[in-house]
Amino acid sequence: MPSQPLLKPYWENKQHLTVSKGLLMYNSRIVIPQSLQLGMLEVIHEGHLGITKCQGRAGCSVWWPLITRQIEDMVNRWHICSRLRPERKEPLIPLSYPSMPWTRLGKDLFEIDKKMYIVVVDYNSRWFEVKQLHTVTASAAICVMCELFAMHGIPETVVSDNGPQYACQEFKEFAKDWGFQHVTSSPIYPQANGEVERAVQTAKNILRKTPIHT
Repeated sequence: MPSQPLLKPYWENKQHLTVSKGLLMYNSRIVIPQSLQLGMLEVIHEGHLGITKCQGRAGCSVWWPLITRQIEDMVNRWHICSRLRPERKEPLIPLSYPSMPWTRLGKDLFEIDKKMYIVVVDYNSRWFEVKQLHTVTASAAICVMCELFAMHGIPETVVSDNGPQYACQEFKEFAKDWGFQHVTSSPIYPQANGEVERAVQTAKNILRKTPIHT
């Protein structure tokens, strides 16, 4: 029996342990070293499954001492935290992508060198357009959208945050008159509009490399 406590559970399970192609195996499951166990727990819990399903997922592929108890603790902690979180007041934007280009658009504002820009991204192709705004108003945003609609057509859905230039009556009437659905996503749920956030970061990188922003 080894004297080191960390080796004791491996010794107790030595009849199940083998080495295959350089990997330590517990029967057909890979033994995960301690440094990687926390990250593996997060992978096991993807989708926020219950204890039984998480243990079933682990039982097919990975093992380490006390993994069953750690899965139970992790799932129980997650359920406690989820009950303490404030209730979502709006749904996340679906992650599925439209089958046709320019049917669902996302848009956002950003600032570089004290200049404001609007980015509009197509969820299907991920193509985006960037325009400078001289005023951050509904009228300015509508002017840009009209220009893009004239070039590419009118989409079915436009996704934005709850900024005042989008939440006002003027933009609501614009959406109604032009026949598209306007959906808002709260800033506290950035994953709801992640495609736009990626477009913003790309646009910023491009503009920073441009000597003159026009």
